[in-house]
Amino acid sequence: MNRRTFALALSALALGCLPPARAAQAPALKNLGGTRWMMVLPKGSSCEVPPEVDFAKDGTLEGDTGCNEFGGTWETDGKRLSIKRRNKTSRNCAKQFLDLEHAFAGALDRTASAKPAGSDLILLDAEGRELLRLTPAVAGSCQ
Repeated sequence: MNRRTFALALSALALGCLPPARAAQAPALKNLGGTRWMMVLPKGSSCEVPPEVDFAKDGTLEGDTGCNEFGGTWETDGKRLSIKRRNKTSRNCAKQFLDLEHAFAGALDRTASAKPAGSDLILLDAEGRELLRLTPAVAGSCQ
């Protein structure tokens, strides 16, 4: 980039003439494979180990509720989302972790569809009611 082009770009940026950067968007259901999500925790929750779920491209899933690990399968037709979860471990954890586990696992088990909301993914029940909000999982971060 020459000096003139750089100066014009800098001027346009300063004047607000360049389009705003786009925020990352949650994938459409058909592109859910290969993504990893964590539960958006309720205000005041401990963020020691947020519940997470990984949707593999082969239709399997793995996750951690913050207390127990699980596996299973998932499938979508682009509109509906079916999750079949099974426990891998059966640890008895502290109440606050078990409360999160029950909320997270219960929402996964009742999921009938999902919709993107910015970079988040909202799991919905058969009537279209929000069950759970997921956000992209990033190591070492909680919301």
